[in-house]
Amino acid sequence: MPSNTSLRNIFSENLIKLSAKLKNITVLDADLNNQLNTLAFAKIYPDRHHTIFNSESSLLSLAAGMCIRKKTPIVIVNASNLLSRGLDILRNAIAQQNLNIKIILLNPGISNIECGLAHTITEDIAILRTLPNLKVLTPVDQYELKSMLDWSLNEFGPIVLRIYTNIDEEYLDSNYQFEMGKIKALASGDQIALISSGFLMKEVWQASIELQRKGLSTSIFNLSSFNSIKSKEFVQTLNKFEIIATIEDHSIYNGIGSMINELLLENNINKKVIKLAFNDIPAPGKLKDILDQNNLSAQTIYSAIRDHWIGS
Repeated sequence: MPSNTSLRNIFSENLIKLSAKLKNITVLDADLNNQLNTLAFAKIYPDRHHTIFNSESSLLSLAAGMCIRKKTPIVIVNASNLLSRGLDILRNAIAQQNLNIKIILLNPGISNIECGLAHTITEDIAILRTLPNLKVLTPVDQYELKSMLDWSLNEFGPIVLRIYTNIDEEYLDSNYQFEMGKIKALASGDQIALISSGFLMKEVWQASIELQRKGLSTSIFNLSSFNSIKSKEFVQTLNKFEIIATIEDHSIYNGIGSMINELLLENNINKKVIKLAFNDIPAPGKLKDILDQNNLSAQTIYSAIRDHWIGS
């Protein structure tokens, strides 16, 4: 379901609209003006936009100081840079202190791998979801991004929005309202549950179509918040499936697959869970090739799940 807009193109538009109402918003940009078109924001609010070059620790320290002065800093930073250079400040000065800072984490997972391994991070969810007070979110399309951004700026505390700038599909609609901890069904079936998020949803969607063609009924779930899953309805829904598959461009440890296993264990549900994720850091290369090699492309997701179905 492609659209004419990507998350890259709609972020600044919605940020400008919200900033007209919320006068304390200040944008701190790690020299990523072109990634989310924050220059459009800077032209309207030049005194509320600051570019900090290649120093994530300084960026977060500045945000912490602004927060103490009653500002609401929005920090725009690359995922790999933040968690390699800014983790100390994020943990000790922001998360532990429960500061009201919003972090836009660009290019999480392997979405930027064609720029090299230094721009890739497959453990970001594992790190972030263990930090105190920090809420971690990933929009699946422009409608969820709009709703998440509005929710985040009206919710007190540190929040990370993991934004894949290469998403241009639509799965939700303009009436969608984000709810923390709630899992949204994008398609309904009764044999296999497919659970994913972010840009991989495109591959999951195509894999689901192929499974349906082979007579296997699938549901697709969008997991967009990475703290605790509190929906009893979702737990009951999972119990009806014969196979549950989690698909993520993340380490196999402490990501979506681990969250689902934790949820099932807490509720004494014994289900087969297929975890499609990275067992190790992927070798650099073309994104399409890496997805193929790690059972994360539409065809290989389909094949892996079909093989598990046949062997079950």
